[in-house]
Amino acid sequence: MTASIEQAEGRQPRPPVGERVARVLRVPRGGHIGQKLASACDPGSTLLDIGCGPGSPARLYAPDLHLIGVDADEGTLSTARSGGTHDTFVQADLRVDAERISRLLEQQNVQLVLLRHVIEHVPKRIGFDLLELAETVTRRFVLVETPNDFLPQGPEFGVEFQRHESGWFQHDFVGLGYSVIGTAGTRYLRGYAGKPRIPCRGGATLDFVAARMLWIDRFPKHAFELTAWKDVRGAHARLG
Repeated sequence: MTASIEQAEGRQPRPPVGERVARVLRVPRGGHIGQKLASACDPGSTLLDIGCGPGSPARLYAPDLHLIGVDADEGTLSTARSGGTHDTFVQADLRVDAERISRLLEQQNVQLVLLRHVIEHVPKRIGFDLLELAETVTRRFVLVETPNDFLPQGPEFGVEFQRHESGWFQHDFVGLGYSVIGTAGTRYLRGYAGKPRIPCRGGATLDFVAARMLWIDRFPKHAFELTAWKDVRGAHARLG
């Protein structure tokens, strides 16, 4: 049955074969961690989505939270508004507007901050500043998704902010107190901008099978992406 017929009958088109294989194999995704963290937040508290992009999945795993989307590109925010991805939208370039964002959030009960594919778009020193900002404004969790190592990418689709300027590694986060797993396939079968190195049919399936065989959640060095999260309240006392 074609996708158009499925849509006409009110059913969602079937996802690509590779995506279905990923689900069957339970290949780890950043969204899985996001859902767990969001469920630990108080209902009605705020999720801050920094660099939200045009189609953030935040509402899928945090339906009970107030969602604030921040992005530097007005065209991107316009698309996000049309899709209703967040409850509130803020245009800001956090490389220069960090203090303004902090002031806007003073009255918000921010319990989860997302940095999904953001820090690789800025020089590394600024990326560490963004992590510090995220830890400052949240009362509970920070969740980061970024490519593993430097992934070449230019200003795609005419958006300068799409350019990659830094690469990130597991130890960058572990040294700051984050937990880290590998997600979204292997680094060996992905190329420019994350596109499959094997572009023919079955390439994505092979990548996800390899990801499961390499246990990328336990051994992030093999993964295409890193997902890191931190509870800014720190570890619980164990000795009394």
